[in-house]
Amino acid sequence: MVSDTDWAVPTETDFTTLINYLIAQGFNYDDTTTGNNKIGKAVSKATGWNVSAVEGAVGNTDYAAKRNITGLSISGEGYRNGDGEDVSVGVDGLIWTASEDSSTKAYIGAVKKGDIYFQVVSVVKLFGANIRLVRTASIEEQALVDGTEIVDAYTGNDEKVYQGVKLGTQIWLKENLAETLYSDGTKIIECQSATVWAALTVPALCSYDNDLTNSIADKGELRWKDNKKMPADQISYDGVTVKETLDDLWVSNSYKIISAAYTLLATDSNIEISENTFIITLPTAVDITGKKYTIINAGTGVVTLTPAGSEMINGDASFSLNQWDAITIISNGTNWRII
Repeated sequence: MVSDTDWAVPTETDFTTLINYLIAQGFNYDDTTTGNNKIGKAVSKATGWNVSAVEGAVGNTDYAAKRNITGLSISGEGYRNGDGEDVSVGVDGLIWTASEDSSTKAYIGAVKKGDIYFQVVSVVKLFGANIRLVRTASIEEQALVDGTEIVDAYTGNDEKVYQGVKLGTQIWLKENLAETLYSDGTKIIECQSATVWAALTVPALCSYDNDLTNSIADKGELRWKDNKKMPADQISYDGVTVKETLDDLWVSNSYKIISAAYTLLATDSNIEISENTFIITLPTAVDITGKKYTIINAGTGVVTLTPAGSEMINGDASFSLNQWDAITIISNGTNWRII
């Protein structure tokens, strides 16, 4: 995803290095340099958090001089859970690492309203959370004061420009990555549907309230290279679609086994019938031009495909599959065609 080889998605070790450094340099809210992790306030934006009465905690207005003193500007944007719901806004600020904990979990850097620390924890990979990038500071940059902003530090694959901040021997992005392209120029699909998110089997991006400007730390205007700018309501930039629903093209590797009457979903793609005789109802072909379904009957019964309303399959009102018959159909926007 990252085309500039100097930059990378931070590992668990990168986060640990940062945390230990900040504690040792007195970024704890009480100025201590050993012992407990109390740097949550120092790495978090001063605004956008739910109120907390806990001393020194994120969300409490005490120790004003320590609030976001690092300039890292982590915000309480919440996250998208495994059901596709945007949750914990004002409560959680989560940043992915590149480090796995298991086949289903990975590590994140986490700040939470009411907590005093910034820590690394393990969460399920189904979550949608923020991404930052990190690189090693140059010798000249290491001489800078911690918290110094690195102007126009990183340019994304889609030419959005991000600001950085110097902390120890590292340069971190102080804004969340709002990338829309992979490094090879392939578009990263944006998933706006909670239902589709919950069933995803491929990579996708998401934004709170389906607004890409919410993906950056300050929720401000995105800026592109050479000072090109895109208003929040503009849906494309130089031909690159920024706001686009998942549709069905990127769930083409989904596979479902059924054994009873079923209505195909937009998120379905490959269907296997395991047994029984029944009807599969197709969705309307209208407004889903190009949508494909591949269906195979592995059972001994006869399965009948039935289009919606008066729509047809190659001019017929239905199509039957006997055992080991298979079919791929595609919408032409009006009816279904066998390919």
